[in-house]
Amino acid sequence: MKITNTIKGNNLFLKSLELNNISIHYLNWLRDKEVNYYLETKHEKQSLSKIRSFVSTCNKSKDTYLLGIFTIDGFHIGNIKLGPIKFIHKLSPISIFIGEKDYWGKGLAADAINTLSNFAFIEIGLNKLIAGMYSENTTSIKSFEKVGFVKEGIRKRHYKLDNVYTDIIELGLLRERYNYKIN
Repeated sequence: MKITNTIKGNNLFLKSLELNNISIHYLNWLRDKEVNYYLETKHEKQSLSKIRSFVSTCNKSKDTYLLGIFTIDGFHIGNIKLGPIKFIHKLSPISIFIGEKDYWGKGLAADAINTLSNFAFIEIGLNKLIAGMYSENTTSIKSFEKVGFVKEGIRKRHYKLDNVYTDIIELGLLRERYNYKIN
């Protein structure tokens, strides 16, 4: 689904991706081994046409929001996705990546997660948000925990990372436990 307005965070804004946001710069994020190390997109060859197709599919979807993460001055630094939403259960996963390495470690992932969580709970009326990540992805885990997500489970030896089975950490955030955080 597309949103028509931007969603303002503390130090960034989120907006639906448009086809003009798809660039060689974006493609290079997905081809960068450091950026895509914990992303499932690393298992497929990426191309501009593949990215365009993914963005178009998400924008036409009735249960998924794919949003670009932009600095206050409008620089696209990554993406965050809500969905697929299970409307009957008022539940959705969130996934995120910051492609611009110069913006790593600045709290922008937590800001984006916080901003999208607020949108999901207030504007859409969801009851719960979930996220799953490789146990080694401690930076991502900390970003979600900073917003209030808590560890709910571990999927033992669930995925392969560097050809070794590894655990997936499952996190969740209930609407009634969410407290919008302003930095």
